[in-house]
Amino acid sequence: MSVYVFLGPSLARPDAEAILDAEYLPPIKAGDLCELMERAPRVIGIIDGLFEQVPAVWHKEILFAMSKGVRVYGGGSLGALRAAELHDFGMIGVGRIFEDLRDGVLEDDDEVALLHGPAERGFPGFSAPMVNLRDGLRRAAAEGLLAPGSCEQLIGATKARFYPDRSWESVFADGKALGLPEGELRALRSFVERVRPNLKRDDALRVVSRIASDLATDAPAPEVGFELEPSGPWMELQRRSRVARRKRLAAALEARAPSPDDASPTAASPATELRSRLVALAIEHRDRHGLGHRATEASRSAARERLHHLRVDLPEDLFADLVELDVDLGTLARGGGDALEDLRILARALG
Repeated sequence: MSVYVFLGPSLARPDAEAILDAEYLPPIKAGDLCELMERAPRVIGIIDGLFEQVPAVWHKEILFAMSKGVRVYGGGSLGALRAAELHDFGMIGVGRIFEDLRDGVLEDDDEVALLHGPAERGFPGFSAPMVNLRDGLRRAAAEGLLAPGSCEQLIGATKARFYPDRSWESVFADGKALGLPEGELRALRSFVERVRPNLKRDDALRVVSRIASDLATDAPAPEVGFELEPSGPWMELQRRSRVARRKRLAAALEARAPSPDDASPTAASPATELRSRLVALAIEHRDRHGLGHRATEASRSAARERLHHLRVDLPEDLFADLVELDVDLGTLARGGGDALEDLRILARALG
């Protein structure tokens, strides 16, 4: 599948899947797009993202994807923020939150922030985002349930709160503290219970609907008029993403249970097979590039110490070759070869 959507608390996954057939990924963070680009995506949707406990997705990651012809959509939450910042470069913004951020009606990142639980629990929300509360208050005022002045007072009091402390209950508490008419607060509570205003969810639905519509009509990716300049931090982010990806691959191979076809006592595990392949590659590259003379006894001793626990998995001759692999791939990686850096990461992860 070549359509990927980063989704979290803004929209329940089954509701998204009912509209768009895609691979749904957890909220995006820095480095995720670097990894995803190796899977040759055609379309990427960014709705939810992480921003406080880990670094948020970089603008340059999104620009990199677009420079490769990927259609990148954003809306609903962090996706709306990034789309407002990058729509001039070709990112496709969707929804009212995006439009308000693009037009300067909204300016702050905390507008879409909320406290939520983990993925395994379905990202339950423990607070309410400012955009939802503001939208609900203004809709209630438009229906005549709140006086315009009361509405703006509640918006101001809610905005003054730290984002994890915002909720409809905090709105009602602020209303009492401000001395607003009890009849207005009762009418507001009834409206919230009946309508359950949720602008982030509405915009998330708009994002997946827009992607589905564009796929149905085979809409082309917007043309980009920029050239992506590499930088030290960008190259380091790519390197870290590659390290994380290779380590996960190695861990998955190591942990995979043998299939029934592998049940014989002599069958090699996927990890052992991969180690053997790495050994062969190391020997091939050593012969091709004449690196054998660079290995010193000290470097071999250090490698043997790092890999000593693999003696139980490998015959002595293969273990010796694995030591050479560690030394030689390390030497090649320091010379800057990306493919050989990947091999070194795998060798170390499996070791």
